[in-house]
Amino acid sequence: MPVEIETAAQRVTADHIGATSRDVLYFLDKTKQRVRQDNPNAEIAWPSDRTLRRWLTPLLDAAGLTKTASHRRSESNRPHRAFQPILARHPERDLMASRLLLRIT
Repeated sequence: MPVEIETAAQRVTADHIGATSRDVLYFLDKTKQRVRQDNPNAEIAWPSDRTLRRWLTPLLDAAGLTKTASHRRSESNRPHRAFQPILARHPERDLMASRLLLRIT
């Protein structure tokens, strides 16, 4: 992918974070407009629309721009568990741990 297209797609994505959901074709058109606006006299080797769509779709999905509003709301209401292990406890082990703590203190 040419660098001009990558930077334009990143700028378009950054401009639309938190905005209304759109389809991939909307972002494809906005990316093309941004490339033409930023590089008016440059010759750019454009890949096919299918290739651009396949490249752009994961970028938009990662940013959450093609998801519905209800999906975005449910994601924002989920607890953040990054880098936190889910602890499972066993009653006997808790008892042994509490006995150990009692011996220490």
